[in-house]
Amino acid sequence: MNPPIEKIAQEFSIGNFDSIFQYLSENVQWNIIGQNSFEGKTDVILNCKTTAQYFKSVQTNFITEDL
Repeated sequence: MNPPIEKIAQEFSIGNFDSIFQYLSENVQWNIIGQNSFEGKTDVILNCKTTAQYFKSVQTNFITEDL
């Protein structure tokens, strides 16, 4: 059974990318407004891994509202 979509969104939002990869569609698109867009599961996963490495190098304070 899959977790609720809200849980998947929360994990993605706070950078826990590894836990959500299995739920991505092969045709996923990720548009980062004003920066980049990524198309396809492989491209999105590669960017998530890059982003995760960046998160490890900085102090973050994630706040999620109204998920």
